[in-house]
Amino acid sequence: MGQAAASPYVNFEDYAESEASGGKFRACKHRASLREYVLVSQDVRQVEVFRRNEEWRGEVATGGMRVMLHGASVEVDAIYGAFQA
Repeated sequence: MGQAAASPYVNFEDYAESEASGGKFRACKHRASLREYVLVSQDVRQVEVFRRNEEWRGEVATGGMRVMLHGASVEVDAIYGAFQA
């Protein structure tokens, strides 16, 4: 099982875990330190990022696209390539 930070700035979660937990995002989005919440699909190359400035806003990026994660521009395909055998 993974480790959890007491005051995370960014939280990564897979869609399956999010659905199983009943929407962990709803529970932890009120943490003052949390600024980004990232859901990564296991079924398709899709990353959903929720960011908070004053309000939470989401964006979806799919294969062939780039997404900003914690201030860095990352290729969605590179996220999945990192986990291929």
